[in-house]
Amino acid sequence: MLDRPGLEHYLADELGSATLLLGERVTELSNESIRTRSRQEAFNLAIIAEGANMALTKNIIPWSPVHVYGVQTDTKSFTVSELMPRSDDEIVVIFDRNLVSITSPG
Repeated sequence: MLDRPGLEHYLADELGSATLLLGERVTELSNESIRTRSRQEAFNLAIIAEGANMALTKNIIPWSPVHVYGVQTDTKSFTVSELMPRSDDEIVVIFDRNLVSITSPG
């Protein structure tokens, strides 16, 4: 889970003399510029946090992305399992190409 406001505050603190544009949806991204509905700007660095659909990213990266699928849940287990957290301070992250094999017998 990403703390989006925390990420934006961190980036703003690290910018130095750079400019941070907030509140505008990027409609087009190329190697030379970023376009929104109201402006077009040149850039040196762009941080793309658009999620899994990759509407902007897929047009500029030279490879096919590999998706990692997962399930996020906050739950309580009534059985003991090595896949479940052992305390409230522990988080278990499972990466598997076939999540069904983890949850279903056989």
